[in-house]
Amino acid sequence: MENSNQLVSIIIPVFNAEDYIARAIQSGLDQTYSPVEILVVDDGSTDGTAGIVKSFKEVKYFYQSNQGCASARNLGLKHSKGDFIAFIDADDAAPENKLEIQVGVLKKNKSTDIVICHLENRIEQESELSEYAINHFINREKISYMSMVVRRDVFNKVGIFDNKHKIASDFDWITRAKQNGLTVEIIPDILQYRYIHKNNISLRPDAGSNARRLKMIKEALDKKRKQHGGVQ
Repeated sequence: MENSNQLVSIIIPVFNAEDYIARAIQSGLDQTYSPVEILVVDDGSTDGTAGIVKSFKEVKYFYQSNQGCASARNLGLKHSKGDFIAFIDADDAAPENKLEIQVGVLKKNKSTDIVICHLENRIEQESELSEYAINHFINREKISYMSMVVRRDVFNKVGIFDNKHKIASDFDWITRAKQNGLTVEIIPDILQYRYIHKNNISLRPDAGSNARRLKMIKEALDKKRKQHGGVQ
């Protein structure tokens, strides 16, 4: 296990994921990198999620009324203490070397602010998946912005996630990060497992639509113009 005095905070937002949350937490606990803190933010779950999370004594548990993933991640950020911040979705998992590799890139490349890895899509409920899910996500999408590991001070420059975006708040955040001149490095390593099932929010046909993304880019540009007195 790697010895390091730089803490990594893993933030896991969760809503009604009793079938998956233990796997996500365990993948965080199994990391070869240390030290790590795991913060699970329960976004108003009504199933058995809370009891499962609380059974992991090493995990810091926070509860809020249902406000969406962006708000949950922001609450996790508020309570995190790490020099680096990582994210795992409640129904995903990571191999044990995820942090060792991604934090290693950040330590080696001082000019890199954000490291994103590649995904391995794993089908959880094949018989219940739509044709859209199979064609768009399983066969095409190989990265997720929420696989990122970030230097903590990046959030001071970019700000937190925008709570108004119930879907694709990660795309909005990355857009703002790039417009603020921050460096994003995408590495070829597969360091995130995304489990595909019928309840994935990201499987909604409009979740990653071009129209939605273009709107987010426009909003980010408009905000930047206002900050610079209307001059680009």
